Amino acid sequence: MKRKRIIRTLALFTIVALIVVTALPGISLAAKKSGDGTIKMKVGTGVPASSMSAQQIEKFCKLVTDRTNGKIKFDFFHDSMLGQEGPLVEAAGLGTVDVVMSDAAYIANINPAFGVLDFMYVYRDLKGYKKVLESSIFNDLSADVVKASGIIPLAPFILGPRHLMTVNKIVKNPEDAKGLLFRSQPSELSQYFTKTLGGTPTPIPWPETYVALKQGMAVGAECSIECIWYGNWHEVCNYLILTGHVYTNEIVSMSKMAWKLLTPDQQKIVKVAAMEVAEWKIDQVEPSTKAFFKKMMAANPKLEVIEITDKEKNVFKERAAKFAEDFRVKNAKYNWGAYYDRVVKLGWE
Repeated sequence: MKRKRIIRTLALFTIVALIVVTALPGISLAAKKSGDGTIKMKVGTGVPASSMSAQQIEKFCKLVTDRTNGKIKFDFFHDSMLGQEGPLVEAAGLGTVDVVMSDAAYIANINPAFGVLDFMYVYRDLKGYKKVLESSIFNDLSADVVKASGIIPLAPFILGPRHLMTVNKIVKNPEDAKGLLFRSQPSELSQYFTKTLGGTPTPIPWPETYVALKQGMAVGAECSIECIWYGNWHEVCNYLILTGHVYTNEIVSMSKMAWKLLTPDQQKIVKVAAMEVAEWKIDQVEPSTKAFFKKMMAANPKLEVIEITDKEKNVFKERAAKFAEDFRVKNAKYNWGAYYDRVVKLGWE
């Protein structure tokens, strides 16, 4: 009886959730195909419309529209207009948003093994990252996510190496960060990013990070250079420490409901286009990073960029390796360790 009550409760919750989300402005259940075969999809992201990340997903969508002769079209909702990244992933699973872009950490909430792509110090450099992208690892991980959810991961769009920003303290090792509150995403994996650096994670949504740093609710935060720039963190932080601890990914995913509306040829076009743009973005990381550095320094002359030595970086790397063993044991049923070993092997060749 107890099991039946639980099932009925879950079913009722799902129905209520669907009623609520479909009542929101701009939200409808799944993409629909018109009489002439044209499909229009809603794309939701949490990034600013002017950001390179937004331009990237729009580039992907344009390729799809062009290659399907206009049969697949997209409406874009950036700046968390349809919700922040976590809820966006959930909405895609329900079929109320068709295409979403989110940090890999949110996909790891569905299947923890997916988090190896964004784990600490698994890539030596961009060349190592590209080797992993060109392997079968992403598709294998995606297949596991498809089995466990209502979304289909299409490709990882690299944001670039993540670095640490602090308001008023230089951090070159975990001891320097001891007792300091660092902003993290609400996901477990993201919290381990800050633990690797030695700080105490405090979950704060990305749009609220600027105010949190300014008001002292957190004294540091870590992210990619692009994320830092568009979040204006450089305005309230005086130190940028080049830890390069994670090569963060934004995962582009499609709702299963939307995917099923596509013909096999269209599905292939979508997948190929997504991976093409993923590879294109790798070549944009270094020049865009230099451009962001230049703009940050001009906006905040007090900002100091701190490079750490290989010896100092190895201290963080060893700490990350210890955390990897914890994840290996905790997520054994997801084959976390096997995926991690595959990524590290290619990422450090």
